[in-house]
Amino acid sequence: MITRVKASNVKGLSFDDALEPITLLTGANHTGKTARLDAIRIGLLGYHPRLPQTNQGTFKLAGGSPMLVDLWLDDDKIKREWHLDTRTGRVSYAGCDGSRVPPVLLDARQYLGMPAREKLWYVCERVDVTKHGYNDDALLKSIECISIEPNTTSENERKSVAGLVDQFRREIKERGKQNVTAWLREMVDKLISKRKELDAGLKAQEGLLNAQPQLGEGESPALSVEEATAGRDRLTRKLADLEGQLRDLKMNIDLAKENKRNREDVQADIDDITDRMITEVELDALKAQIKRRRPLVMGEENDQSEGLRARIEKQLSDNEKVDRTIDKIEQERETLKEKADGVLAGDKCPTCKSWKQSYTKWWKAEDKKLKDRRDSENHAHDINVKAIADLTLELEREEHRVEKVREHLASVEAVRRTEEAREKIAILRKSMPELVKRPDDKEWNALEKSITEARNELELFEREHRRAISAATDRTRLLQAQEKAKVLETSRNVHKLAIAAVEAEAKRVTDIVLAQVLARAREVTGGILPGDFQYADGEFGYYNGAAWVTHDTFSGSEEMIAFAALSYALASESPLKIILMDELGRLDLEHKRKLMKRMREMVDDGRLHQFCGIDVTLDGYEDAGKVKVIAL
Repeated sequence: MITRVKASNVKGLSFDDALEPITLLTGANHTGKTARLDAIRIGLLGYHPRLPQTNQGTFKLAGGSPMLVDLWLDDDKIKREWHLDTRTGRVSYAGCDGSRVPPVLLDARQYLGMPAREKLWYVCERVDVTKHGYNDDALLKSIECISIEPNTTSENERKSVAGLVDQFRREIKERGKQNVTAWLREMVDKLISKRKELDAGLKAQEGLLNAQPQLGEGESPALSVEEATAGRDRLTRKLADLEGQLRDLKMNIDLAKENKRNREDVQADIDDITDRMITEVELDALKAQIKRRRPLVMGEENDQSEGLRARIEKQLSDNEKVDRTIDKIEQERETLKEKADGVLAGDKCPTCKSWKQSYTKWWKAEDKKLKDRRDSENHAHDINVKAIADLTLELEREEHRVEKVREHLASVEAVRRTEEAREKIAILRKSMPELVKRPDDKEWNALEKSITEARNELELFEREHRRAISAATDRTRLLQAQEKAKVLETSRNVHKLAIAAVEAEAKRVTDIVLAQVLARAREVTGGILPGDFQYADGEFGYYNGAAWVTHDTFSGSEEMIAFAALSYALASESPLKIILMDELGRLDLEHKRKLMKRMREMVDDGRLHQFCGIDVTLDGYEDAGKVKVIAL
């Protein structure tokens, strides 16, 4: 039994409540009644039955992060936490692993919103039928024993049955912990979908067969495929041989044209070289002129002009320096004379006569020194002028000599080029290809005519070959279509029988489940509903006299009684036998009293561990004994 529930951020609420074997949550809407039952559900299961069974799905109940749920049981504690990473939007989980109870908790809102047949499956899919006699081997055996006609089995039928058996083995292996009843429903849906697909394929194949010409209809080809192929191959070889001859002939024609172009190119090169050569008379004159000239030595071949020009430039530069020095000396003399004249003319004292004589002697001596320096520089200037004249004369002689050397070298080069040109002409004349004769046009025309005739004949055989192939292809396609139609029809019939086998197994399983469920459910409904709670024609109901009352026509109170009964029946499969009811307000007062009295009896005798419900009033609970009321 759950003795305490504590939660934080479940639907935006936080609470901590103690629970009793029978606990009633009362209060106005939006006060947290359903939030407490949801906290119990996710605490026991780790997820909410109405939401995706993932951390993200469960966190939809959260009003903030983290969402915490703690349940205290008689001898255990369940702790679960869900945390939202605001950066990535992912929800992480921490706490107890897995569910503490099987997935048998029914959700009233989900249950009451279903059609009658869906309610039936909703209940059946929460019972583990492997505990009640179901065996996969029996189902596989029924599939293996499928036979369209007794005592006869075709190859197509064997393959189709073997494929279905392999499919069921894979599906059983991949089923994992999925409920068998739900899995059988899925398999029926898959088989029905496959059968429809086969029906469509068979219909399309029959349409193709109807559109195909039947065997023996239409005009037959003149030749068989083998005869047409042999004739086509023979003509293909003949045509290839003729085209090869034509290619060789074209190659010879192209070779003759290329030969002519090559000969014309060589002759053009010879003519070009001949036009650029000097005449024999000019060549003899040049050779005589070279012979008359003195053979040149290596030293004389060098041009000394640049060096002489550089020396002349240096001498001119030196002369400019000498001229500037002379001008400077003359300026110094003028300055000395002006200074002496000023000194001697400025003083009339008779006693200073001897001093003036001494001063006059001094500045004349200084002037003589400057005059000697000037004469020395003038002499150097004259020497430089003479050197420049000599170098200029030598430069003229060198330039004349270089000009003669260049004329000599030009003559030698002209003779050399002429001799090379003669050698090149001789080589070109030797390399000129022999004249190739062009083939006769008559031979070309005869080959083209033979090729045209061979192509026309080959086209006839090609046409016959295509007709023969088309006829053979039509025959093969028709036979294949007939065989495919047989395969599809066999597969469709096998799937039809497989659907019947699986539906029979599903019915057998359902009967097993409902026999167990209804036996326990009647412990709740007995004496409350007008008749025994039963299953007939695919839905729950009861007989009121001779009239069958289906679940779809139940009153609100009868629906809640049936829900409570089914919740109890399923809870019997769980170690914690608990019923959670959200919609007690749907019960009228009389049925509420009867149901709560029955819940008290079951809790007292141990058939039920705990009952938690939601109601807006406390009316109708007088016969339920001690009830823990949590008023919100």
